[in-house]
Amino acid sequence: MGRLSRRGSEFEFVCTRGAVEAEQAGFRPLLAFPERNEVYRSETLFPVFANRVMNVSRPELRSFVHWLALPATETDPLALLARSGGRRETDVFEVFARPERTQSGRYQMPFFVHGMRHRPAGAQALAERLS
Repeated sequence: MGRLSRRGSEFEFVCTRGAVEAEQAGFRPLLAFPERNEVYRSETLFPVFANRVMNVSRPELRSFVHWLALPATETDPLALLARSGGRRETDVFEVFARPERTQSGRYQMPFFVHGMRHRPAGAQALAERLS
């Protein structure tokens, strides 16, 4: 329920208005960003996000980038985080890219579909037809 961005050489994290509604439904702020009205800035990617991005020195980075359907030379941590979702097996935290407006005026954003096994029969086939 926040927005992570880069402003010049700094990373910035702010809570969004959705965080207020989410708190009413039981959402708790991330421990790294406890104050809803604070603007957090850092010269390096905040640890809560950095540990969700594959290190550029890992030998499998190139195949991971290819699997994410990103340009082969992509190493920007925000691009990798946005495309991969930053998911970990140990929590339910997810990252989504900001929707981008297309020339036709529609919005698009890539994301992974998961949990299809919990949906009614036929849902998998419908998801596979999404573009």
